[in-house]
Amino acid sequence: SITGDELKAGQSYHWEATIDVPLIYQYCDYIVYGTMTVVFTNQDPWSVNYGSGRVCDDEAQVTINGETSTVKLPLSY
Repeated sequence: SITGDELKAGQSYHWEATIDVPLIYQYCDYIVYGTMTVVFTNQDPWSVNYGSGRVCDDEAQVTINGETSTVKLPLSY
């Protein structure tokens, strides 16, 4: 897992990202395959799906509380 501490808008918090399915770059600027879960101390966890077709793009699917949105990469925690 990967951990970090952030200070945004005057508030400090901690996050931990766990790779669920290996992340693959495949000669692209962004991850093209794999999934991870990000757990925060100050907000609900994220499930991040970078895709399964190995398409070289700057998008991922983020699910928070059962609601999925398409986001542009890189992700900002």
